[in-house]
Amino acid sequence: NICNAQFAGVSSISQTPEKNYNYSSGYKGFGEIGFSIGHREIYNEPKSMWSTSIYTTHGYQFAPYFFIGAGMGFEIGTYKYLPIFGECRINILNPKKHFFSPYIGARAGYAALEDARSAYFNFFLGIRIPFKNNAFLINAGYQLTGIHQSYHNYDYLGFYDVYYDNCKSFSLRLGYEF
Repeated sequence: NICNAQFAGVSSISQTPEKNYNYSSGYKGFGEIGFSIGHREIYNEPKSMWSTSIYTTHGYQFAPYFFIGAGMGFEIGTYKYLPIFGECRINILNPKKHFFSPYIGARAGYAALEDARSAYFNFFLGIRIPFKNNAFLINAGYQLTGIHQSYHNYDYLGFYDVYYDNCKSFSLRLGYEF
């Protein structure tokens, strides 16, 4: 006769299942659209500027808080330029356990095309909202770039001056994580 016994008492380990709000580590891609508004300084005089943008970033999500990747965007408005950048995002709350997960991020790179040709920086704060197997993103940020301008101030030898305008703007973007 074989007897089987099972423990039927109360365990000190919680038996509640862990919530998983559509989060997984590995490859992540982001697509964003948005706008920015700010000012540029020409001869130390501020002038307003605006732009609409589209961005894409691809990289690796290290579980569960850290993302690193690279991407590019296109800004068109007062000026047009093509930022090419590296990006880092950090989830503040664990996206496996919290429905809304705020994050902070930074982009650093180079703004290409005729209008820019300078460094590009973008610092942002956002929130991740899961949807089915992906997520919606909303972020607001502050971005810096230099705009290449040729001002025709000829000197006595016939040369003109070339300046970089410092462009500072606030951005608002909506995105999709896939």
